[in-house]
Amino acid sequence: MKRQLSAREAKVLELVRIHKTQSGVRKITGDNSKAINTLLNRLVKFGMLEKSGVRKKMEYRVLDVPYEVIEKRIPRVPADRPRNLPVNEVCLTELVGSFSLTEKQRSDLQAYRYTESRKQLARRLGISKTHLNFELMKIGGTK
Repeated sequence: MKRQLSAREAKVLELVRIHKTQSGVRKITGDNSKAINTLLNRLVKFGMLEKSGVRKKMEYRVLDVPYEVIEKRIPRVPADRPRNLPVNEVCLTELVGSFSLTEKQRSDLQAYRYTESRKQLARRLGISKTHLNFELMKIGGTK
């Protein structure tokens, strides 16, 4: 079975055949080192590359594994998770909407909302940050 690679992954794979190192590939593509390292590690995980060496002296060797270039990769979804999980704002509203602030909490929210971080403010009010964010959305204010 052929491995499926994106066009960018295939390009990096071909560049590794010539340059062998992350810095050599980076100079050609112009990408930052984190982006190239992510691609190289993905290709190692796919079994397309083999890496040897230590940290800054890492060299890569292309393994002869057949592959095909695809336009877009379809992410794999674990079998125990439903394929389509829509973000259900109604459910969130019902979950958090059943919660209400006391008058003291409401006055503290108004008094400290611009001077304290959300974490500090949530602690002061004795509520979770999720509830705090929901209350801030209801009153139409963010920092």
